[in-house]
Amino acid sequence: KGKEPELLLLGCQITREPVGSMERYTRWLNTMTQQQLHTQRFRECTVAQPTWFMARAVFDQIGPYREDKGEPEDLEFFLKFCSAGGRLLRVDAPLVMYRYGGISCAKGMPRRKLLALRVAAIQEQLLCRWDTFTI
Repeated sequence: KGKEPELLLLGCQITREPVGSMERYTRWLNTMTQQQLHTQRFRECTVAQPTWFMARAVFDQIGPYREDKGEPEDLEFFLKFCSAGGRLLRVDAPLVMYRYGGISCAKGMPRRKLLALRVAAIQEQLLCRWDTFTI
């Protein structure tokens, strides 16, 4: 039996069409260091979802996207991947043109739902390892 594939999610930098759409977000995605892809994972998907490449076995191991309407399936998958110890890499070249059509599922996503996902990931991946935590 073959060796298990490495938990690796590979992406790349993006360009936007039309130029200038979501400029701050695009700059953030494209200028993070390889280390920041991991350290900033609780803020947002640090590798743009349309650029994701991974082995099919990795996708099957992490689990399918939830197909429920109104769910942040890319963020859920991304955080689950990171929680499993997945490695994030980005090719530092804009290999994908990401078209912005003005209509986005993410724009209609309740902020509380996104925050709840992020807080649960922080609890699972970080806070559970600490003896104490105070704010």
